[in-house]
Amino acid sequence: MQVGADGTRMSHYHSWRGREIDAYRKLYMLRALLEGFAAAEVASIMKSGGSIEIVRQSFERLEKSASSGDHAKFLERDMEFHRSIIRRAGVPRLEDLWIILEAELRDFVVFMHQILYGDTCLIAGNHDIIWHAIISGDPENARSAAEAHFDSIWQAMEKHLSFPDSTGDPVERACGYLLCHLHEHVSLADMARNVAYLSLNQLERRFKKAKGITITKYLQNLRLERAAIMICKTSIRICDVAERVGYKDASRFTQHFYRHFGMTPGEMRRAST
Repeated sequence: MQVGADGTRMSHYHSWRGREIDAYRKLYMLRALLEGFAAAEVASIMKSGGSIEIVRQSFERLEKSASSGDHAKFLERDMEFHRSIIRRAGVPRLEDLWIILEAELRDFVVFMHQILYGDTCLIAGNHDIIWHAIISGDPENARSAAEAHFDSIWQAMEKHLSFPDSTGDPVERACGYLLCHLHEHVSLADMARNVAYLSLNQLERRFKKAKGITITKYLQNLRLERAAIMICKTSIRICDVAERVGYKDASRFTQHFYRHFGMTPGEMRRAST
């Protein structure tokens, strides 16, 4: 089911609150567990010297599709990448289970892509984490990265659904954009003009009124919270975590992290284990 940029058929998705959204959440959790298991198996294959070419090729096609502007193709490449991990794991009946889940969740995944990631920006960040965890050859790292990927997407979805009219609210459109551009340099002026359809001054005033903080602070908080997920749930190097949430300067990342959480990234990782 498609959702137009003007919110066409959005009322159908508002009905997903309550019992239906809870059912999708449980299916999504099951999908995360299955892919976490499969990613660990593929990382083990990588560690033992086996070929994971099918996963490599699907990841490369996924990355290429990110800049194509073809949303339908992007979605297919996204699903193909996840399916390749399941397939390469080589566990009997696992792919059969995955296909059933994929069919059950497909409309919901289309909705998430259209509303949260309408410009196909999710690829370079979240999927990259899974791929690099797999090629690290560390099964537990790969499992954690796959599960963290689904956790972060679901968190974004829950934030979106907490606002009944978010598709028509320029502040919430901006928030959705920021959620999936954490790893990039974000031009606030471009976002205001092309996403919120306001001048930067107008958006900043509305944003501060709605959120109680500036856009810059909101983006910083999102980046740090995403970093905390990766620090606690994966073994990705902290300097790489910093880069993957948009920090080019690791020391600046550590300073901001400490101010936000009251501990350094290293201290949080040690505490989580």
